[in-house]
Amino acid sequence: MSRSLMDRFIDGIELVAAFFVGIVAADVFITVVLRSTFTWSIPDSYDVGRMLLGILIFWGIAATSYRGTHITVDLIWANVGPKARRLMDVFATLVLLFVVTAQTWTLFDKVATTRADNVLTFDLNLPTWPFFAVAWAGDVSEPGDIVARDVAGVPVVVTRHQDGELYAFLNACSHRGMTLCDGIDNRRRLTCPYHGWNYDLEGNLVGMPNRDRFPALEIETLGLLRLPVAVQAGLVVVGLRPDVEVDGFLDPLGDEYAWLGYERYRSGSERVLRKAANWKLMIDLNNEAYHVPSLHRESLLPFLSDNCAVDTFGPHSRMCVPFKGLEKLADVPEADWPERLDTVMVTCIYPATVLIDHMQGGSMHRVSPGSQPGESTVHMIEGSPGPMDADARARCEEVMEVNLDILDREDYVATEACQRGYNGGARSLVGGVGESLIGHWHSTWDIALSAHRAD
Repeated sequence: MSRSLMDRFIDGIELVAAFFVGIVAADVFITVVLRSTFTWSIPDSYDVGRMLLGILIFWGIAATSYRGTHITVDLIWANVGPKARRLMDVFATLVLLFVVTAQTWTLFDKVATTRADNVLTFDLNLPTWPFFAVAWAGDVSEPGDIVARDVAGVPVVVTRHQDGELYAFLNACSHRGMTLCDGIDNRRRLTCPYHGWNYDLEGNLVGMPNRDRFPALEIETLGLLRLPVAVQAGLVVVGLRPDVEVDGFLDPLGDEYAWLGYERYRSGSERVLRKAANWKLMIDLNNEAYHVPSLHRESLLPFLSDNCAVDTFGPHSRMCVPFKGLEKLADVPEADWPERLDTVMVTCIYPATVLIDHMQGGSMHRVSPGSQPGESTVHMIEGSPGPMDADARARCEEVMEVNLDILDREDYVATEACQRGYNGGARSLVGGVGESLIGHWHSTWDIALSAHRAD
């Protein structure tokens, strides 16, 4: 390729780069105006701008390296002979090659990590309420097991067929939409309590009273509406629309959470609470321990610390709060540490499922919006690993009462008071050191909601 042709090629690249600079500037300006004036953002605008800037940076490095214009004033280079200049040029090119290689590797690693975390874009462009972690895998581990729960206002039933296959359906009869079942059970059929239509665990309509009254009915077309379902990290994840892709959403948690054995957990006690507080406030209280000394002065502070360690896995998060005295392990060889440390581990699964792991088992709190912006519904479940016999169920019930005593009489009282403040005109939401997950979650929700409104 001749030099003149290469020069024209570089000129073309620089012209395109200039056009991209204009796009980036417009993107930034328009996004700022929309956020400030209309509280709305262009979905993934920041991600697009950042991608274009990355292209521009690499193009700029390539173009200036080819032209040699990166050396404009160099007193040493200008005052040495041709051989020395050549050596300096080679050295500068090698340094540039090293820097570009390091940048390329860093960018590749970031892209690979983002892909592994199932984060589709920087802005987490995910639909609102598309899926929920609804149960532990142990709840539907045996043929005939069913779990029926209300999920963000949608009645859902998960079944384990006799052949071992897992299914999820809209828990609504094809006749009149009646809810077929509730709670946890083991059975071979789902029978509607309204008119007696019944379905097998694959969702097929297999029987109805007085079949002759429906002479033109094509029974094979009236099965239950099937929903996407998968078991990930020991949790049952259900999509609330048939077009939602649930496979792989919790993959980032797999290795980190395998030791908990969620696939062996079964539910032992359940409660449903309706609170006069926005669902986001209900999640916030699970993502910081800063409130422990004030809000839980008598209930938790005597044994629980007010600091925490946090991690994020794509949109999901984890917080560990240590018991007081755990710091003494600093003087003990790690090989002599107990198998499980005295901590409370709180995991938040996008969009609004909270898992609390403690020494007695685990809690699952599914939070969903209420009928008004300042209302929410909390589905509380207590479970433990192993068979759910009478003794295990009694222990779950005891833990439930303890949790209700703290959450319902302390935490939820506070969140409802916060809601009254916001209803009255409060506008600020301030986070400090130790409250980083509050920012993570509100950013995740805001971006997802903006993307949903844009759709």
